[in-house]
Amino acid sequence: MRTATFYRCSLLLPVAVPAVLAPLLAAPLRDGLRGAIGMLVIVSIYAAIPYVIVALGLLRWMTGMIEREMRSAALVAPWAMTGTMVLLAGLLGLFSGGSDSWAMFAGALCILAVLSLAFGYAYVGRAHGLLALLRACGWVEREEPV
Repeated sequence: MRTATFYRCSLLLPVAVPAVLAPLLAAPLRDGLRGAIGMLVIVSIYAAIPYVIVALGLLRWMTGMIEREMRSAALVAPWAMTGTMVLLAGLLGLFSGGSDSWAMFAGALCILAVLSLAFGYAYVGRAHGLLALLRACGWVEREEPV
């Protein structure tokens, strides 16, 4: 597999990981593990629309990039996701007209931004770890010297 193909496929990780883990919510698990899986699934459902927007944009943007540029794009992607989520949540809050406290709404947006960055960089880390593992197994070729 080429590195470009891997980076394009890695955009499915935020969809695949929760989809694989969601059935475990029905299994008898410790409360902490069940809570962690549940949070991951809920965050993934909430972030689905912004993620589709960002992922499609990244697919378009990554066309013709070399590996080093794709690695840089992956490091910028969580910021793009955060901006998209905050923008959409802000627009939703603005047009819903139901917010009595703008301070509480702004605080919620800040928490949303921090969670988006944390989850985003966790997925970027998983993707880079998976790339290293697949390269060690010889399944992904190195396209340029690092």
